[in-house]
Amino acid sequence: MKKTTTQSLSYPTINRPLPQEIDLLKDFQKRLPEFMTDKYQELENQIKRIDSGYHGELKIDGHLSTTLLPDPHFIFPGYHAKLSSKRYVQIDTLILTPSYILHLEIKNIRGKIELLQNPSRLKRTSNLIEEYFSCPITQLKRNHYALHLIFRKLSIELPPIYPALIFANRNCEILTSDTRVPIFFPLQIEDHISKLNQLPRILTKQQLTKIRQHLQKIESPYYQFDLAEKNGVGILQLKRGVICGTCNGLVRLNNRKWSCVECQRVEINPIPRTLQNLLQLSDDFQKPAFIREWLQLRSQKVLYRARKELKLEVHSHGKGMKYRFRT
Repeated sequence: MKKTTTQSLSYPTINRPLPQEIDLLKDFQKRLPEFMTDKYQELENQIKRIDSGYHGELKIDGHLSTTLLPDPHFIFPGYHAKLSSKRYVQIDTLILTPSYILHLEIKNIRGKIELLQNPSRLKRTSNLIEEYFSCPITQLKRNHYALHLIFRKLSIELPPIYPALIFANRNCEILTSDTRVPIFFPLQIEDHISKLNQLPRILTKQQLTKIRQHLQKIESPYYQFDLAEKNGVGILQLKRGVICGTCNGLVRLNNRKWSCVECQRVEINPIPRTLQNLLQLSDDFQKPAFIREWLQLRSQKVLYRARKELKLEVHSHGKGMKYRFRT
């Protein structure tokens, strides 16, 4: 790497939000009929996997927060954007600097790891149990290509874009690797970035800000839909109404306050959250009459305010009216 003059460096600040899927799956669990114990456990396993991945990302955030980066720099934790009607990009951590762009795929899994090719898969052996997962190298290659698609619209000379795969769990042993991308454990991140910091500056502050603004403009939340059906449960089998965030009791509107009939906990504006969960558990296209009946709402105004807050699209009018998410 060609060295350049000393440049200003500083430690980054990273604020990673909690995955929205966790609250959605917990709400799904609370709505299951009592006899669906196996399905409850399946959802619990999904929650644990998502939570484990999230804590792995937080662990890497901790290492990055003590690693110097060129100024100015911008970090996107959990970046997700819709590139077309059928194409998305989802990056665990995206780092923008004047000298380089770095995108990370983070895995928080334990056991003996083999990165297989033809076809590309990740094989994990733990406690004599073999499991196969989608290949993180393939994900990195997709993201690498997607970033080039995003940036080519800006007419800016870009710095080099580097991928990296990071295994966050200390109880992970890499048996067979893959030379297509660099692979690191957490303690190796700082050394890798310190070498990248020696690259010459390509972007001005204005150009870097333009890239950041473009990424923010096309960024969109990650939503799942038809979650109940995908897990083998009919939407009409689920418990209806507004569910308490603390227990499994129903929340009712009483004296202008939403409170649980079981634990008496007061919920602040629970309808938008519950409506969003319904549209993700079922179909993102639903009639207002079905929504009111499913949420057990007496007032049409409550649903109207929730629809405005969520910025739902309204399709058709009159009896054929339906609400849907803008994705």
